[in-house]
Amino acid sequence: MTVVQKSKVTRGQKGEQTRERILVKSGELFAAKGFFGTATRDIATAAGLQQPSLFFHFASKQAIADELLAYSLSRPKTFASRLVEEPGSAAARLYAYISFDTEHLASSPYDLTGIHQDGLLSMPDFRKWKLAGDALAQHIRTLIRQGHVDGSLLPLDPILVQHMISGINLNTIRRVGDKQRRKSGLPEFVADFILRGLLSSPRSLPSVQIEGRELLRLLKTDE
Repeated sequence: MTVVQKSKVTRGQKGEQTRERILVKSGELFAAKGFFGTATRDIATAAGLQQPSLFFHFASKQAIADELLAYSLSRPKTFASRLVEEPGSAAARLYAYISFDTEHLASSPYDLTGIHQDGLLSMPDFRKWKLAGDALAQHIRTLIRQGHVDGSLLPLDPILVQHMISGINLNTIRRVGDKQRRKSGLPEFVADFILRGLLSSPRSLPSVQIEGRELLRLLKTDE
């Protein structure tokens, strides 16, 4: 490898590191001050940059939020859509989804709580992510309805239950500290907590745990 090639790799790596730092600091600021309360100069200062350098990596504050929303919604939506089509107990599939989503949020390098506040997704500029969020919610509701059909879940309002699941996940990540949310066992704890209130037979929880964890393992291997 030539010296010129080395310098190109180094510049590329530095650019990725800067971009990542911008996303991390933006997530923190959006969580603390809200999307609308955060200016690009706040982000640049937090990331140790001048504003022109910030705009070299992201054209606008919306572009930063777009990337954070993509991280927040894309994988969970795809995973939930796969679970809807999987065979087996709907309760176990819902358990797998809740575990997956909690782990996804808890292991994120970004604070994603701020981008789900301020009514951000109701803005026309974020319609793409509003539709992605709606699709994810619909997949969760479908899993719940499938649980009504196979008898594994109590016949509760799917819309209400979906909102409860989403709210518990986001508030769990918002309320616990960074070290605590990265502790192993948190995804299973949250899934256990939610399923206990939804199972038509609470005594079936151990079998739901086993089936759900195995399904999660298999689907994550295929990602």
